[in-house]
Amino acid sequence: MAARRRIKHAEIPQVKRALIQRQDGRCALCPEAITLATACLDHDHKSGLIRGALCRNCNGIEGKVHNLANRAKRTGTVKDWLGALILYYVKHETDQTGLYHPLHKTDEEKRLRRNKKARERRQAAKLEKTGA
Repeated sequence: MAARRRIKHAEIPQVKRALIQRQDGRCALCPEAITLATACLDHDHKSGLIRGALCRNCNGIEGKVHNLANRAKRTGTVKDWLGALILYYVKHETDQTGLYHPLHKTDEEKRLRRNKKARERRQAAKLEKTGA
């Protein structure tokens, strides 16, 4: 491992270029292609160490997720909490309760509501056109 050093602002493009090349031109988190112009230089805000090149979307989301997980963790670390979240998602890929949330709408219910609203808009437009 190379000795740690703080890069100069002018070095950002060459560091991004090297990371993008190392990552086969892709964001380190998603399969999105990135370029020097679209890549963000991701770093750990606690240590300052550069981690990789991310697309703008993933860079913003990573920061938000980290901050929210930090708030949520109570005890342990952000990684502990995120690991528990992944395990929770995996466990609940299969039904554990047999119960639906009262506000949940099925795709069919959503379709029927969209169609109803479209009919109402058409009716309102028709009435406006006829002057009634």
